[in-house]
Amino acid sequence: MDMMIPYYMKDKLSPFLNTPFVHNGRTPGSELDCLGFVVLFYRQFGLTFPDGDGRPIHKHWFKQEPDRMLDGLKAIGYPQVRTIEELKPFDLVGFAVARNIMTHMGVMVSSRHFAHMAPRNGFRITLLDNRWASKVKIAFRPYLNEKPLREAVLDSVEKEMLG
Repeated sequence: MDMMIPYYMKDKLSPFLNTPFVHNGRTPGSELDCLGFVVLFYRQFGLTFPDGDGRPIHKHWFKQEPDRMLDGLKAIGYPQVRTIEELKPFDLVGFAVARNIMTHMGVMVSSRHFAHMAPRNGFRITLLDNRWASKVKIAFRPYLNEKPLREAVLDSVEKEMLG
């Protein structure tokens, strides 16, 4: 059943293809930032991620509030993934791209690749190579119906296949 994940993931990622990066963007196919991508990706599964913290997200928010994104993700309450080796499809990863401040996030689509919105290139699937792995600040395993999202999706796919 694990072999179904790439096909299922491809279907769930297709609305984001060719979407350019725009700060505070929330429209797949038109404009998204990394938070918008994460919120809309997980919404497809019935998960509600906060679309910010109720305050405007200014372009250089991290200069005044370096822990804002990290604190927001921790507040959701999903269990943390402790090591890079434990990452699985559907896990949420947060990256400290510069100055050890988490300013970027994406979704694991395999144990070694993640989908995200790159500021220069828009929607991308990127290898979690040494360069990116060294920037992982935190990772979470979202849950649906008291199961890790990955397991809940596999259960759903199995039910669909068996009728």
